Amino acid sequence: MLISHYSKYPYSGKRKRGIGEFLTEKVDSSYWYQQLTTFSERRTLTFSTFIFIKTSPTVGGIKKNEYICKRNQLSSHTLKDIMEAISNFGILRESLKGKEPVRVVAVEANDEHSQWAIRRAEEEGWAKVVNVHCDTVEESAAKAVRMVRQGEAQAIMKGIVNTDVLLKAVLNKEEGLLPKGAVISHISAMKLPSYHKLLFITDVAVIPYPTLEQRRAMIQYAVNLCKVYGIEQPKVALIHCTEKISPKFPVTEDYAQLIEDCHNGMFGPAILGGPIDLKCAIDKEAAIIKKLDTPVAGDSDVLMMPDIQAGNVFYKTVTTITDAEVAVGLQGAACPISITSRSDSEVTKYNSLAMACAQAAR
Repeated sequence: MLISHYSKYPYSGKRKRGIGEFLTEKVDSSYWYQQLTTFSERRTLTFSTFIFIKTSPTVGGIKKNEYICKRNQLSSHTLKDIMEAISNFGILRESLKGKEPVRVVAVEANDEHSQWAIRRAEEEGWAKVVNVHCDTVEESAAKAVRMVRQGEAQAIMKGIVNTDVLLKAVLNKEEGLLPKGAVISHISAMKLPSYHKLLFITDVAVIPYPTLEQRRAMIQYAVNLCKVYGIEQPKVALIHCTEKISPKFPVTEDYAQLIEDCHNGMFGPAILGGPIDLKCAIDKEAAIIKKLDTPVAGDSDVLMMPDIQAGNVFYKTVTTITDAEVAVGLQGAACPISITSRSDSEVTKYNSLAMACAQAAR
């Protein structure tokens, strides 16, 4: 089990937090992290964060681990600023009200469920939607992308059109919406009846077997999306069937590198933990029984799946046999894209539109 913290914002608990030692088997060394918190009478928070960064100088011909301590002092953040996070889709939609409506272009949103979602969003004042319907779905997708490129729309909503048709227009090298070097990834947000907060899952629909570079992009997208929901230091669980790093499972070696990346500040304020099984990532009691000491246990914000098979099965199982509310979207393009399935419910399309608008508004 590997754990890494990179903190820009203070820990929001009411107890003082001591020194924690986190062993990284990948580099055969221990990282120390210390965060001190103090509450004043005004219930503001001051803190100091010490981050130890690994270097490897040569001493007597042998490389030794050396740690450089950097101190970052921030102060006067109110508890409300730090702790206020969007915990369900109703709050997300409420947060959009009273703001300038987001300009959305919908691609063939001619079905009843999409129309219901659009109607509700416009009635509540947080979206202004133009539905594109051309002679062919390919022309509709291309026109939607063109409207974004020309500044006429800030977000895209997928209607009754195949995902591959829309993706082809988005990924067009000359007239698409993918910035150079970027990766397109899929993120789902879920409100599970049995979980205490929103849960983000990546990737269940687009990238079959992510490379290390793709995983880095996926984590960054997830961290950025969490910030839209007011989660300033997301906890990312790196999901696998085992808690051990093993060459038998190459993805676990990627996880070790990602945790080192996080420790070095690649993703900004975030906590990565793993490999960890899915149950322990969302069930604190299970983690205690297995003696897993990680901040992500039972309190994860993000689940990074090992591959599309695991992610897709989890997503469809949860959405089929539970009353979970869901929002889905593509990350990495020049604008947010709500990319629901043609068979998704009106509520899922409504939530997904809200998620895209929240990103565009930010």
